[in-house]
Amino acid sequence: MKRWFMTGTLLLGIYGASWGTVSYMPSTSDKPTTNLAQVETAIAEKPLAKAAVQAPFKLERANGIAVTDDLNTLYEIKGKPLSIEQDPLFKHERILVYEDCKVGLYEQFIQYVVILPETGTFELDGKTLPMQTDQLREALGQPDWVAEDGLVYRSGNNVLKLFIQPGTGELTSVHYFHAMSI
Repeated sequence: MKRWFMTGTLLLGIYGASWGTVSYMPSTSDKPTTNLAQVETAIAEKPLAKAAVQAPFKLERANGIAVTDDLNTLYEIKGKPLSIEQDPLFKHERILVYEDCKVGLYEQFIQYVVILPETGTFELDGKTLPMQTDQLREALGQPDWVAEDGLVYRSGNNVLKLFIQPGTGELTSVHYFHAMSI
């Protein structure tokens, strides 16, 4: 019995556990037959990718806060919050309420920043912007996505979403968050 176990272990080590699968090895006959002239024409006709265009904002900080900041950094930047609320959907998350924004926390890390239009303005990457849909669109440029409830701007791993009331075009809030939390 011991001999069969050792033999099986040795074979498994040599051949691995995937002896029943077939791997695809392309041959030279599988290569596409597109000629270079077709490729060059396609590249010349295609507009530049959006990534090649310099975005007006890097989306690094909203109201002085980065989504990569921790609780200690948040307290250094904003001070003590006016109040602390429990997130209605996630019992392990807290919402720190400041005069100019609300900051969602999971444990000690920032998940999102919400800015309401009542603040009048907000700061994005050190520049003060009005909380008005048309002026924000002009300042931020072309959105990366247009959703049914707003406009989405992304730069690297950071996302800024302008929530807009359908029909009226009125700005309801600005949310700043990490792309991985989508």
